Amino acid sequence: MAQTMVLFFFSGTGNTWWCAATFAREAAASGLQVECISLEAVTSKIAHKRIQEADLLGLAYPVYGSDAPEPVHRFVQSLAPAETEAAPKRALVFCTQYLWSGDGAAVGADLLTERGFPVIWTQHILMPNNVCLPIQPKFPFTNDLGRLGGKLRRARNKLRHLAVRVAQGRPLHHGRSFGARLLGRLQREPYRRMQPTLRTVLAIDHDICIHCGLCLEICPVSNIADFGGSLMMLGQCVFCLRCYNFCPVAAITAAGRHHEQRRGTPYRGPCPNFDPRILRQSHPC
Repeated sequence: MAQTMVLFFFSGTGNTWWCAATFAREAAASGLQVECISLEAVTSKIAHKRIQEADLLGLAYPVYGSDAPEPVHRFVQSLAPAETEAAPKRALVFCTQYLWSGDGAAVGADLLTERGFPVIWTQHILMPNNVCLPIQPKFPFTNDLGRLGGKLRRARNKLRHLAVRVAQGRPLHHGRSFGARLLGRLQREPYRRMQPTLRTVLAIDHDICIHCGLCLEICPVSNIADFGGSLMMLGQCVFCLRCYNFCPVAAITAAGRHHEQRRGTPYRGPCPNFDPRILRQSHPC
């Protein structure tokens, strides 16, 4: 009988969503059945039920400053401790990143371990850059799938290798060495100190905004509200960049600066016509 895994994931602009769906397909070829669930659209009660029903637990997310996104922290902390189960589920954690994060996946492993889940597999997956802010270093970004193809193929191969390791029960501990933990901590600690300031970096230019409501619809934490037809940020941003990247008229500013149009359209996912609204659904894969 095939093993089953429930894989909870958070995705900012589509990279981790793509990896979750790709991992599920590759895992099926190795005899492992994976159910992908967006953690934005699942209650802790339902999550607990899905974990009980599965053989293995998975967690996937993008790395922000060598840290797991805030929704991931909240989700894992909401899970019932594994001690309430006769046999705690073995767990997998993988994270997506553009360059490096040191111990990005180990952060999620620590969170799950604190809840009593033994983490057997951790992996980092390199994906296209989705950070297009004018206040960030000028790393290249593109929506040209021809140029993204090489990185996506390498990511798929890495996910296939990970799926085989999980199906065979062979551990993998990428990003959990002493050196990786040290490098991650050097980035994570200043990032966490900056979070209160970063929450207010994005704003809406009301002279450009066309009131389409897309940003309000796709925000994972309801950080955008409609006040009498005027959309406003509430200061609870978790840095997913959906509103900035997908605004059809580039009305979202970063520290008062508009998107640099000469650099091209902001990154909009690893596949054609990607729609960020599916990330709010329970089973978007």
